[in-house]
Amino acid sequence: MDLWAFPNQRTHHLVRHLSPKFDEIVVLCCSKVTDRSFVGQLKGLMMRTQVLPLGDATLVRINPFLNHVESLGLTMLGLESPYSERRRGVRRVVSSILSNIGCVAEFAILPSLLLTFLLRARGRFDVCIAEGPWEAALGMILRRMGYLKLLVYDDIDFTPGYHSISRFRRNYRLLMERWSMKSSDLITAVGDLLAELRHKLTGKPVTVVPNGVDLEHFSRAQKKVAHRPTLVYTGNVAGWAGIDLAIEALPLIAERISDIRLLVVGFSSPEYSAVMESLVEKSGVRGHFSYVGQKEYRELPEFLRQSDIGLAVFRPVEVRKYAFSLKVIEYMAAGLPVIVTCGTQSERVVERYRCGEAIDFDPQAFADCAIRMILDRERYHRYVENGIRASREFAWPALVEREYDLIAESYAQRFCSAGNIHRGEVHKPYAA
Repeated sequence: MDLWAFPNQRTHHLVRHLSPKFDEIVVLCCSKVTDRSFVGQLKGLMMRTQVLPLGDATLVRINPFLNHVESLGLTMLGLESPYSERRRGVRRVVSSILSNIGCVAEFAILPSLLLTFLLRARGRFDVCIAEGPWEAALGMILRRMGYLKLLVYDDIDFTPGYHSISRFRRNYRLLMERWSMKSSDLITAVGDLLAELRHKLTGKPVTVVPNGVDLEHFSRAQKKVAHRPTLVYTGNVAGWAGIDLAIEALPLIAERISDIRLLVVGFSSPEYSAVMESLVEKSGVRGHFSYVGQKEYRELPEFLRQSDIGLAVFRPVEVRKYAFSLKVIEYMAAGLPVIVTCGTQSERVVERYRCGEAIDFDPQAFADCAIRMILDRERYHRYVENGIRASREFAWPALVEREYDLIAESYAQRFCSAGNIHRGEVHKPYAA
């Protein structure tokens, strides 16, 4: 994930609240190639770095060797998503070949990160927080070289799930995760589904430190403004996001709620934007659909103020099953009931706090749920009140304090004094 381009990530909140506890924090992240011109893609193949401020921390933004536009192979094949397309015949063979070729670019990430560290961030650090297998592999190398003491694996994603086409890439990612977690000094996970999986995978203890919410920021959205009945989705707009399901359900909802609106806020690739537009036209819901693109983090509450239900109806694929989505807690804090997909971490949150409903990934099930929520006002307000109350358990300062206490305890056990932690390094170089 490009932390400079996408500002509302777990890492940003960790850095913000850990900064007072460390003398120095350095963040490494990979940049996203967005220039789809021939020259732009050639530039993407060359390694470059930028040093930028990130609050009180330093962000080193890396364009690794062989970086390329996301889903380049799919674009070449005319496919919009590895999660929603069933490839057959020649397309299936070619897509598999292209996916396997992508390994070459992935294998260039670790050398790029190591070279960047040695040239840009060279120094000795007490802690490395790694959010994936490549990050942890870098941490292991730095620990072996004497640049690092404590390696923390902060597990935020089931990264093999990003590779639904290539079995080889999925399997080696799984092996890398297992190896890097077993080599880490401490493992934390964002959700209990992920923690249970990792404990089975490694046999090591895994502590849950969930994603949180900026309560002051999102509680502003509880004061609603006049608006049409609105379903809202905020975040990355991709094939796994379930936007297609919501669009397909709109005609069914409009039969009961004639002025229903679907509001989508977030970054989308040109290819997936075209897919949404095509589906909107095909479904005949132009007057019910609004896509406003990516907005600043500070603007999100304004869109939630004009909304009634938050959507996290992800496609039932591995990469979303284990994710603890920030948007779910942000919806709750904003006073929005949430619709989620059955069998996911999001379902566990919604069921535990009774702040929404989980459904099968089906247009009719989606429509029935949305209609029921909007028209049954007693049910609706119960979900709203439960969500607002539960969101207070997810305030970022308390969650980051819990993460720090775990780090300090682990550090003290190995190096005698937690008070000796001075320099922290948060690595977030790559996320699919």
